[in-house]
Amino acid sequence: MAVFDPNLPTPLTPVNGSQRALETVENSPSSSRRRRRDENIDPSLYTPSKRIRSLYTALGATHTGSFLVSKDPITSSTPIFSPVLEHPPSSIPQPDWNLAKSPVKSYQSRESLIFENMALRDSLHSAQTHVNARDLIIEGAHAQLVIQNIHLQKSNAALNKQEQRKKNDRALLFNGKGQVLTSDEFRAKIREQNAAREAATAEKMKKADARLARKNAMAVVEEEWARIKQDHEQAVKAWEIECQKLKDQNIPKRSWPPKPRRARKPKLPEVEEEEDEEELEDDVQDDD
Repeated sequence: MAVFDPNLPTPLTPVNGSQRALETVENSPSSSRRRRRDENIDPSLYTPSKRIRSLYTALGATHTGSFLVSKDPITSSTPIFSPVLEHPPSSIPQPDWNLAKSPVKSYQSRESLIFENMALRDSLHSAQTHVNARDLIIEGAHAQLVIQNIHLQKSNAALNKQEQRKKNDRALLFNGKGQVLTSDEFRAKIREQNAAREAATAEKMKKADARLARKNAMAVVEEEWARIKQDHEQAVKAWEIECQKLKDQNIPKRSWPPKPRRARKPKLPEVEEEEDEEELEDDVQDDD
């Protein structure tokens, strides 16, 4: 949570959320294994994806905020942080707002103008300090809203998973009526459930085979693409050598051979089989 910093930033030392996240990551123990970022880079120049990675890394390095970016489901033991209500510290002097209400005099002495100028400067400096303090408070409030929103999203996902829990396909319900376990109807229901279970297993194996075939095809495409790029690099080097020879012989450029073009990257054959989101998520977790 954001806490007011008594050392207020100056126009030469901008402070924002990305810079705070960067400082948190660089001071964390795990950052020693990573390449340190240049502190002179303005965080406002980061790309959106780099800002997201910086934010995720900073949250993952903290003890209280790591659960927000983890894949572990939220539980009732996950702490809920109370909101932090801040206000500008009383140590900051209030500007003299009466200076803005004072009437304009037609004539003032030099000493009076100097005194008024100094008073206006002091009040303007106090107003700037208050603005910087309130900006930091607003930034902290926005950070709390983002964290609370992520917490609510994870809570909603946990509730949705609880509501959409798969039913036990081995349970036989008969609408509250009595049932003889040796009856033909009961046996028919068992056969129906076994057939549905076998069909689901076969469908899952079929999709697994399709994913494996797609993975193998992707590996073949990447290998072919690497070979195409390597052949193109060799062809370009040979072309450059040939052009240099023709240049040394004072042969005009219009007679030079054209630069070899690289072939396009091979495309992966389309797979008509659609995969379940749950199975795709399981595959991603298995690969990790």
